[in-house]
Amino acid sequence: MISRRNKTITFLNLAAQSPSLELALGVSDKIQSELNSNHIFYICDSAQKSCSVNIKNKKSICSLCIKKAQIGVDLYKRKNKNVEVKYISRKILLLAKKNFLI
Repeated sequence: MISRRNKTITFLNLAAQSPSLELALGVSDKIQSELNSNHIFYICDSAQKSCSVNIKNKKSICSLCIKKAQIGVDLYKRKNKNVEVKYISRKILLLAKKNFLI
């Protein structure tokens, strides 16, 4: 469980692109180390209709992206213990959009 320290957040939505994933994990590690913070990774769970990695919204590419993000976070957790993972789905995005427009 995560304590009440500062929290830092990273959104992993382009994990299929290897340099983007390593950069996000590296920057997250640097910030978490400097601030001695808890860290939350938000992983895109096919939430977007398209993205720069998956313009045609193919399920196979979404699956690859999610899997690479999970593997990256698992590796990250070996060094940094104060880590939480949350998944953002299309349903969550639509719900958030609805709530913010009211």
